[in-house]
Amino acid sequence: MTIAAGMVTIAAVITVAINPPAGIAVGIAAGLLGIGAGALTFASANGCGIYIRWSFDTPIWTGSQC
Repeated sequence: MTIAAGMVTIAAVITVAINPPAGIAVGIAAGLLGIGAGALTFASANGCGIYIRWSFDTPIWTGSQC
């Protein structure tokens, strides 16, 4: 996710030069990916790994296995 957040950030910079409203939307997506990557990193900080709780086909919660 961290790599994807970086790639989307680069896409936002390119997109904002071409179409500013679309660039803002892509920038928001990059921010949300960054927040998600940070949450997963925080959950796995103790070296125990993470778990993902699913509801049907949608992940609804992540947390540490510690």
